[in-house]
Amino acid sequence: MIFRNTHIHPFKAENRLKSPLIREIESENLLLSEYELEPDSTVNIVLDKNKTIYIIPIFGGVDVFLNEVSIFVHIEKILLFNNMDNCILKNSFEASVVNFLVIQVQKESLENSPSLLNFHLKENELIAIKNNLSIGVFLGKVEERFLNKYKVDTVFCYTVTGVFEIENRLLSAKEAITFKDFRKVNFESLASFSMLIFVCK
Repeated sequence: MIFRNTHIHPFKAENRLKSPLIREIESENLLLSEYELEPDSTVNIVLDKNKTIYIIPIFGGVDVFLNEVSIFVHIEKILLFNNMDNCILKNSFEASVVNFLVIQVQKESLENSPSLLNFHLKENELIAIKNNLSIGVFLGKVEERFLNKYKVDTVFCYTVTGVFEIENRLLSAKEAITFKDFRKVNFESLASFSMLIFVCK
């Protein structure tokens, strides 16, 4: 398949931001920020009130403070919410660094806000968490594909860890690629414990 509308977001080690914010990518109506939070530390995150926010732990868990509400979010859980212009996240662990994503996407209608979603990752399989969000963890060389089931215009792919070949393009950890006007995206993991996230917009 030929993709005429493709944009790659490369990453070089020397461009890594200082902790706690280590990587940030803006792509049209999406902002992805990856954080590493040291033990017993906090970070105040400025948000867009006109966006829906996803908080996705990659390693460990964080306490999320939204006004007077505190919610603990750990791996295989995603916190979604609307109508907030900032939040505070705290690593309550005494000896472990936590790693998580904050993704701001075009505002959705949420039945409950904040809302905590549970999911279960399966080895070597791409899991649809919501209509617009899929996550996969792969433990070696595995071929997979992302299908445009909901006829969206654009999909954003972010390599959290490992290495992937995505439509004949090699992407390492912290790199991203955006496809427009697509039916499917073929990809292959090339390293043990490679994690990939697809966000439709």
